[in-house]
Amino acid sequence: MVSPYLTPLVIAGPTASGKSGLALKLALKHGGEIICADSRQFYKFMRIGTASPSDEEMSLVPHHGYNIVDPRSHKIDAGFFIDFVKKQVNLLQERKVRPIIVGGTGLYLRALRFGLCDVPRSDPRIIDFLEKECDEQGLEKLYERLLLLDPESALHIKATDKYRIMRALAIAFQTQEKPSSLRHSFVQKIPKFKAHWLLNLIDKTKLEIRIRARVEAMLAAGLLEEACALRSMLSSEHWALLVMGYKEVLLYADNIISYDAMIEQIIIRHRQYAKRQIKWFKQEDFYCHKINKKF
Repeated sequence: MVSPYLTPLVIAGPTASGKSGLALKLALKHGGEIICADSRQFYKFMRIGTASPSDEEMSLVPHHGYNIVDPRSHKIDAGFFIDFVKKQVNLLQERKVRPIIVGGTGLYLRALRFGLCDVPRSDPRIIDFLEKECDEQGLEKLYERLLLLDPESALHIKATDKYRIMRALAIAFQTQEKPSSLRHSFVQKIPKFKAHWLLNLIDKTKLEIRIRARVEAMLAAGLLEEACALRSMLSSEHWALLVMGYKEVLLYADNIISYDAMIEQIIIRHRQYAKRQIKWFKQEDFYCHKINKKF
């Protein structure tokens, strides 16, 4: 039987809230190791723009999952995340090490907590059909179709997010059900993953200051160079080039926007993302009252 002191600790929260720093502090103090729960930090070649742990931080405490997936050939999903986390948790507990899972991807953490609903993998034939439609009619038409089929899902997907639009349409075509109804099917279940769930929130004003400081630090660390290098590896339509930060610095690199406009646009996207994360996590009923000196 696993000791209660080896029960995983999950630290969630919005971008730039300090959750990674808190995880590192707890891991150093109590001998834990950190597992990634950020959908973007799993990828190689995107370390600066996703605020992945630094070399120094990774030398202080073992980190698992960061910068391991090649975006040129793989796109991870919640199923990948759950399998990865459960495997790492088992390995750490076997070594009598406390797993500390940290990140801000709410859907992945909800799926880990309650389990995945029964959603099939996309049928390649349907994806090929949708790709052809997108080429002939444009992504806007696909998004309009999703709005008709499942307005609730469309509200949570940007009109420019080709991957998620096509994924939602593929689910609808394959299951004859709305993707939103399948998503809700695991929201109210009893948790399947035993852990302490901690939501790390800070004051709105302080969060905005931290977001600006983070963006400036990313640019100083070489975000522009990283984005240009990433673009050289990928097709012009690749999803990674639309990730917040990368899209804006590439617009600057192409002389489409000014340096100051680039900074402000990145900050605005981070603020908007943080707002969505806060709204999501406040519905998750995470808590911190069980976190003590031995967590």
